[in-house]
Amino acid sequence: MKIKHVLFPLLVTFCLLIMGCPGPKKDDLNFKEVTLAEIDTTEVTDTSLLAAKNVSGYAAKYWGRVMKHCMQSLLLKKKDADYLGPSNTLGLGTITDENLDITYRLVDGNTFSDAELNKIIKLGASTLCQFEISSDIDIEAIMNTKLSIKSDDDLSLGLGTAIKNRRKVNFNVESWQKDELIAGELRDALADESNPKKKAFKEDLLKEGRIIMTRLIRVKGFSADIELKNDIPAELKAKLSSEVIANLGNADATVKVSVVNNKTIRLKSTDDFFIYGKFVKAEKL
Repeated sequence: MKIKHVLFPLLVTFCLLIMGCPGPKKDDLNFKEVTLAEIDTTEVTDTSLLAAKNVSGYAAKYWGRVMKHCMQSLLLKKKDADYLGPSNTLGLGTITDENLDITYRLVDGNTFSDAELNKIIKLGASTLCQFEISSDIDIEAIMNTKLSIKSDDDLSLGLGTAIKNRRKVNFNVESWQKDELIAGELRDALADESNPKKKAFKEDLLKEGRIIMTRLIRVKGFSADIELKNDIPAELKAKLSSEVIANLGNADATVKVSVVNNKTIRLKSTDDFFIYGKFVKAEKL
């Protein structure tokens, strides 16, 4: 009996290592980080994401200052996320292309169970920042977009003209949040190729040029008080007396516009939006 107990594990080891008996299935997906240089939105007409040619510009540098101040509490280094500009267009787990132009698939309940989603998606806790600065900054340049009121072109024009006549801007960010997709959990969930939806998801993920968003840094509680050199024009002030929602370009992010006093216009975000993100691409081993 003792000899059997010794020989059996030896035979199993010999079978696995020498004879190639079936063992645990190896992971067949590998995820590789995509650098900002590989992302090129210069030909994309939708302004919801920053064109690669502008990533070293005014807005990127300014948000870099905010990130340096706030991100320390999230234990996040600058290299861990790329500046993409204010947007709500893409989400965590979005499969897109290297032009950030089309959404092909989403990590959602259409393909994955609730239990799988709880493992794949990790939403971070909101982290206080309280970054404030008062200076003569171009708020539209900082947001990398024009403010627009879709229902009223005249109001859009009047608002744009007024904020260009600024004396200073009090800029405030209350908190940040880091959300992540766990690539290993996604790989495990996609191992079941008997599920047609997962098989289709995996096929799309592996196509040439496809990338998936695995990290988002969200801005929460953004506001800006824009103090003008002159009084707010009466017609503009009257229009802003009721609630006005302005779009940040085509970014699917919005701000509430209101009057603080005769010379100050306030912009306050109505929802979170992301500034930084990270993409990876999948490769078959």
